[in-house]
Amino acid sequence: MTIKRGELITLTDGKEYVIVDYAQLGSFEYLYLIEQNDFNNKVFCKKIEEDKLTKILDRELIERLTTYFNNR
Repeated sequence: MTIKRGELITLTDGKEYVIVDYAQLGSFEYLYLIEQNDFNNKVFCKKIEEDKLTKILDRELIERLTTYFNNR
């Protein structure tokens, strides 16, 4: 999976998300996504395989990622 800002991807929930940003932090690659039809729905995902993402559910990690991406 080649990650490009502005690209649309569909997650397993069937919704389309825009890739806002991405970053390699430690040994993991994280993506910051916003739902295309609901800009209030932001999601962070971790790339776990070349073509597989998993949503981040850990509140502490979400807060750290929010701070990180907001300060870029």
